[in-house]
Amino acid sequence: MAAKQAAEAGHSAVEEMLLLTVHSILHLLGYDHMEEEERTVMFDLQRKLLLTFLASRPGR
Repeated sequence: MAAKQAAEAGHSAVEEMLLLTVHSILHLLGYDHMEEEERTVMFDLQRKLLLTFLASRPGR
């Protein structure tokens, strides 16, 4: 499923799995995206975490 979603989104399966992992951890920490304000907070944090991690990977 991650590979399919990655192909549809235009990124690698590894990046999709990282996104799914970060998204899941944020849910476990109590974040949600049912309301627009919650969505903005959660997805902004998700994006920041992913960009920070991806930028710190060797070879990038």
